[in-house]
Amino acid sequence: MESQYGIIKAQPGPKYLPETDILHVNHKGKTLVTRSPAFRAGNGTYLDNLAAMQQPFYHSSEQPVMHFQPATTSESVSIASHDFAGLAKPQILDPSWLQLGWYVLAPELIFMNPPKDGRGNPITDEKALKAFLNKCTKVHGIYLGNNDFSAAPRESFRQGIQESREFAESGLARALEHVDGNSAPLLEKISSKGHYPRDVDVCGYDEVTEPILRVASLYQFHPGLRVASLYSLRSLGGRLFIVGYGQGDNRGGCAFGVSQTGEASRAQG
Repeated sequence: MESQYGIIKAQPGPKYLPETDILHVNHKGKTLVTRSPAFRAGNGTYLDNLAAMQQPFYHSSEQPVMHFQPATTSESVSIASHDFAGLAKPQILDPSWLQLGWYVLAPELIFMNPPKDGRGNPITDEKALKAFLNKCTKVHGIYLGNNDFSAAPRESFRQGIQESREFAESGLARALEHVDGNSAPLLEKISSKGHYPRDVDVCGYDEVTEPILRVASLYQFHPGLRVASLYSLRSLGGRLFIVGYGQGDNRGGCAFGVSQTGEASRAQG
């Protein structure tokens, strides 16, 4: 049976499990199942949202116990692009932030969705991450690997205000969306002038002069880890910010979790 895209309301369930609506979206030809609305727990930091994803949820008799895992940046973009004007823009981006997923800031490269070590923690060691590039495909100047791992050289994008087309064709956008073409179509759709007439501002991906892991903070445990995010400010008359910020920053936002049993589920580690 053809997959149904859109929001599917929860049925009444047992009181000991929180109920959740789910959203089915098309992700590169497969069905991705996410919680609706997006996670926003506590202060809404990314770490808060990751913790909130650990609990079980009830949706229906067909899916009585659902577990979620963090969406990759590519999955987050696919989810956000589904009925963007009706869902993600008014419900998330206008009032808050959308946290897309982990990346690692390095002197020469931006690593999206870094692989995890044996303890399930994202790898932030620059040498180790560069070693993973040997298993990647280099296309249009960026590296694409398994489980949405990607890397964009600094020279493949620029920070600052720019038009949607320039951003979509940059290495940063293509790495976020994990596409092998010369443009990131979903991010171009999201950042179009129809949604954001004052264009796009890429910021927070500042240059670093030393290997990230030399910084001692937890930032200490993952000193080089950052969260790639989207947000917009109505006070600026409609501008989309493509922002990178520290994992411990107390900035409220939302994040997508994807079902561990959905069609597009991926292996971890």
